[in-house]
Amino acid sequence: MATLTARHHTRTMQNAILVCCGFCSLLPGWGCGKYRGQQDNRQQNAAHDAKTYVPGGIHGHGWHIPWRVADPKHPNGPPLKVLIADADDGSMAHQDDNILLHLEHVHAKLFRAGNAAALVQADEVTTDRNSKVVVGTGHVIVTSLSDPPDTVITSDKMTWDRSTSKVVAIGNVHARQTRAGKPSSDTYSERMEYDMGTGRVKG
Repeated sequence: MATLTARHHTRTMQNAILVCCGFCSLLPGWGCGKYRGQQDNRQQNAAHDAKTYVPGGIHGHGWHIPWRVADPKHPNGPPLKVLIADADDGSMAHQDDNILLHLEHVHAKLFRAGNAAALVQADEVTTDRNSKVVVGTGHVIVTSLSDPPDTVITSDKMTWDRSTSKVVAIGNVHARQTRAGKPSSDTYSERMEYDMGTGRVKG
């Protein structure tokens, strides 16, 4: 589920990974990801800051989240990618019959029907096991990955409903669309809806 950089306090990190993987087993389609690499000094020295909270949750640095779900058309085939996220900091908590995930300083890729559909940057991202909604807040940037990329949306907050493949941007929203052979168009609003399937923006 989350990959925590490890350089110091080996026993603490072993416990963190055990707790993390324990939570992974409770999250269908979420698995422990590959280590994304030491990107800076903060990442390299983050291991001693990782803390385990037993049985409530885990907190650490350098998270990598590969989220996959079963393909409804081919249930016995490989799972479909839903989201791949990297975050500087994160926490996971067990609450009642749910798992809560909170990530900070996030770069993520959203998928539709297993295909990459958009990139997302945000100060914070939250979701949980029982919900199909991902929420990003703070300096949110959504960039479509159509061929070629044609839509960039900035806002204070966004929600992504993976069951509908729609992104709703809220607060100081600016959308810029660029079509081949046409001048770019800019739209401003307090709320916009972006359909990753059709590329349509409604404000």
